[in-house]
Amino acid sequence: MNVPRIAFFAAFRPLRPGAEEMVASLIAETRAFLAERGQLLAFEPLVTTVEEGEKAVKELLAKGPDVFAVLVTGGTERIVQSAFRDVNPPLVLLACDRANSLAAALEMLPRLRDMGRDVKLVFVEKYDQAIAKALEDFWAPRRTIQRLRETTLGIFGSLSPWLIGCTSDYRLLEDRFGLTVKHINLLALYQEFQGIPLDLAQEKAKEILDGVGELKEPSFEALVGATRLYLAASKIAEREGLGALTVKCFDLLPAVDNTMCLALSKLNDEGIVAGCEGDFNAVLSMLLLRYLTGRPAWMANPVSINRERNTLTLAHCTVAMGLIPDPRRIVLRSHFESGRGVAVQGPLAEGEVTLARLGGPALDRMMILTGEVVASDMGYGHMCRTQVEVKLRGSVEDFLDRSLGNHLALAPGDVAGRLAEVCALLHIEPVTLC
Repeated sequence: MNVPRIAFFAAFRPLRPGAEEMVASLIAETRAFLAERGQLLAFEPLVTTVEEGEKAVKELLAKGPDVFAVLVTGGTERIVQSAFRDVNPPLVLLACDRANSLAAALEMLPRLRDMGRDVKLVFVEKYDQAIAKALEDFWAPRRTIQRLRETTLGIFGSLSPWLIGCTSDYRLLEDRFGLTVKHINLLALYQEFQGIPLDLAQEKAKEILDGVGELKEPSFEALVGATRLYLAASKIAEREGLGALTVKCFDLLPAVDNTMCLALSKLNDEGIVAGCEGDFNAVLSMLLLRYLTGRPAWMANPVSINRERNTLTLAHCTVAMGLIPDPRRIVLRSHFESGRGVAVQGPLAEGEVTLARLGGPALDRMMILTGEVVASDMGYGHMCRTQVEVKLRGSVEDFLDRSLGNHLALAPGDVAGRLAEVCALLHIEPVTLC
């Protein structure tokens, strides 16, 4: 996960000689704690006047912080109000039980919000995991949105025709999410594929094969072809500055007699969020989960439910290999639907997961589910290669009734709360089944 740049200063109004000693140790603890959780940008002197507050913020802004954290004490209300009058980065007010700190923070909070500032109050009894979680819960969603606005999404081809519930309006992606969208013709990918030297692809294919457990149905020549597609997509992504992409992959099958499954797997492992079938909704859901968790997300089809166990089974023919704990259990298979190309099969780790799906005509709704992986790599022959059964916290019947479309994005861990906060900041209605 990318490291936040945290601007910090302490605001203090000394009312008697030696009063600074009351908070000196806490200031040192605060600096050390914040430095463990990001890149600390500290204004060292105590801020005691309005002028010093404005100077501190101006100097820190020049360093490009993602968030401000200010330790406040009694009598500093106007210092903080004035300093953050025209400042956009999110602000955390840190309060303690000394020097009327909490009283001052409570006075500041509604005024700063009335001014349009994005601010959270955190009371510190001691710096521990609870405080770390409170801070991360606040700034992770905001950092995610900032990263989203810095992302270029490549759309290779267009939306697959069966995805009738997905958006095809590029402007929504730009206007609502701040993405830069680049349309890339599938012919460009095909031409790049043809230009990949065979010996380079063979060498890379051997490297891939050495890192997995088995090559099952596909021949080594098919693996080389899938590797050429990966190298071609990677080359275009680098040239175009793509942080994410989605491909109308089925249209490539007749041209190259191969699939994008391996390419998408490798790209996701390398930090480029890559989705199938030209599905913008799914790749955006993957992006949000990737930026929140720092790990690849898995795009999959819901295949079946079990009412008695309250489980949802998902499957797809590609998955980031980094989501499979034991590389020796990764099997390179043929693509389920076509019997061609190279798909990726393997067991995901058991444990908590979050599933998400953006939807709505204006991408203004998001389904958020949490659950636990209870089975994986079941080996069913009637569905895509990587298979996972998730026991939902919400009802599987509610999932069916309130669904926003087919493809779901899955990521390890429970980040439903942070995802709901992202929704609030982007004016998206969360459809939460947790």
